Amino acid sequence: MSDRTFFVRLNLDDMSAEVVGLDSTDERGQWLEGFLVGSRGKDSRDVWHPAKLDGHRFGMVCFQEAENYRGKQSAKGVASGEARRNRTAVEPLLNNGLTAVEPDGNRTPTGPQPIQHPTSNIQKLRSQQPAATGQAGIPCSEFSPTQEHQDICAFRGASFEHQLARFRDLNKSANDTAQGWEHRFRSFCGKSRPEVNQAPISPPAPRQEQKRPTWTIERDIRDEEGRLKTAQGERKEARDQRNRFSMGQSEFTRHDAEMRKADAKITASETRLVELRNEMEASK
Repeated sequence: MSDRTFFVRLNLDDMSAEVVGLDSTDERGQWLEGFLVGSRGKDSRDVWHPAKLDGHRFGMVCFQEAENYRGKQSAKGVASGEARRNRTAVEPLLNNGLTAVEPDGNRTPTGPQPIQHPTSNIQKLRSQQPAATGQAGIPCSEFSPTQEHQDICAFRGASFEHQLARFRDLNKSANDTAQGWEHRFRSFCGKSRPEVNQAPISPPAPRQEQKRPTWTIERDIRDEEGRLKTAQGERKEARDQRNRFSMGQSEFTRHDAEMRKADAKITASETRLVELRNEMEASK
């Protein structure tokens, strides 16, 4: 196993999502330089361009994934070698476990004697071999995430707690080894997306009734005063005409009704003038 990491796994879709937001060729070059440094596991510097720091962070995540994978492969190689050594140590004893039977002095051999296999010795040697072991499955709720999972979520702008809760909810009834859960959750985090933070909807502000310009109020006052004056003139004319006749005559009744209509117009105009003058005072 090499002491250095020569290969990293690169997600082209994630890389495109990072680079597409850069504004110029110079920024894209800075991002690539930072990625090369991070993918070799080297530290960044605070004086770097923001695009270069983003590329370094992306490359560092790729480097950490490759390192973890290389470490696991190395551990598998060591375990495989140990198993092979154990088999090699036991097999010669099994192959050479045949022993000759001591001759009986009281018997006269009449032919070739059968070779007897030391069954008890073979069974003893086999019982001494290490039994195949396997990790018992554990539920998803019992496995412990690693710092690597948190780093992947931070890099992708996703909430680690939210992703862990979703992952465990999707695998409520499944069992796996601790290593299996770590690998599956790593892949799950690698596909995460930033959560959308929706701002609370505030209630609409109470509507403020806009005040009218004073000139429009003055205009309405003048118009209403004109209508009042006209109604007062109509009342006077109807009263004078009514008084020319006696009560009970048809002309008296007709002019009296016209006078009552004029009275209603006068009352409406006077009420409207009070409202308009109050509005004028409030607008000052």
